[in-house]
Amino acid sequence: MQKPKGLNKQGRDTFDELSKIIEVTDRNIHSLTILADLLSRYREAQSDLNKNGLTFVSSQGVPRANPAANFILKVVPQIRALSERLGLDRAGPNDPDPLADFMGA
Repeated sequence: MQKPKGLNKQGRDTFDELSKIIEVTDRNIHSLTILADLLSRYREAQSDLNKNGLTFVSSQGVPRANPAANFILKVVPQIRALSERLGLDRAGPNDPDPLADFMGA
């Protein structure tokens, strides 16, 4: 199977990790590529939040909300929905979250 194009290094690494637990087929390669990209962007946003916090002071001295926080709020439901569609959901309520390692939990 050919690796997807258009992913950054972290996205390609994430795709490789996902492909170890999800069989990559012609039918799901696009969904898996999107999930790898979303997880990569989530990690970047989380890293920004860890570094700069929820708010920061702009160059004009005005406190502002970190845009990474809004991005995370929008992307997490997409990640969850796509992962469930690919079969990465919990088998039961007490089972470990299969995305925890990917999301840095």
